[in-house]
Amino acid sequence: MPEVGQILHWTKYRFPEGNINDKDFVVINDSSSSDELCLMLITTSQEKQYLGYKDGCNARHFMFFIPKTWGECFPKPTFIKLPFLVAVPCIELWAKMEEGVIRAWKSRLSADCMTSLKECLKGFSDDIASQYYPLIFG
Repeated sequence: MPEVGQILHWTKYRFPEGNINDKDFVVINDSSSSDELCLMLITTSQEKQYLGYKDGCNARHFMFFIPKTWGECFPKPTFIKLPFLVAVPCIELWAKMEEGVIRAWKSRLSADCMTSLKECLKGFSDDIASQYYPLIFG
């Protein structure tokens, strides 16, 4: 199962509004058994959506920014949308990985980056479903 901080690439991900696009996600919980959920945050490199941002937590912009200078695993500056959680049952995730629809990157975000990201996400606690909160922060 993907580890906390691992990046997953989902080919032809269907957004709730129906759009389909290839997307990268950051795994934010330990989902080591098949009866659990894998919780992920969606990423984008579309800078035009955000004006006046800084490195790290940008709560008023509903995102977390990882610049290239941080030396993380992304090939370009990356924004992580908050608190847009994608919850996938582990068994479904495994099946999609076996089909090749989802593939895990070999690298993952550093522990320091994940700590900062989760601290930022805590600011959105009112927007996180109560059943997800302990999976992320427990």
